[in-house]
Amino acid sequence: MPTETSPLEPIKTPYRLRYVAEDQLQQLQDATLQILETTGVKFTSESALKVLTEHGAWVDFDTQLVRFPREWCLRP
Repeated sequence: MPTETSPLEPIKTPYRLRYVAEDQLQQLQDATLQILETTGVKFTSESALKVLTEHGAWVDFDTQLVRFPREWCLRP
């Protein structure tokens, strides 16, 4: 008769490691949003560029660069 085993559960610990401070996380988020807003991201897919345009991103079809408004990135 097979024995039933209990499901695996994660180890729970009261300790929490923090690799960066809250202000460092905020600086990282601000820098990331600035890059997305001012530098942009290159998308080589024409259909992706069209979809992003329709949803409010700033798209340069010649360079295939897409810039995202800060507020657009922070939507819940």
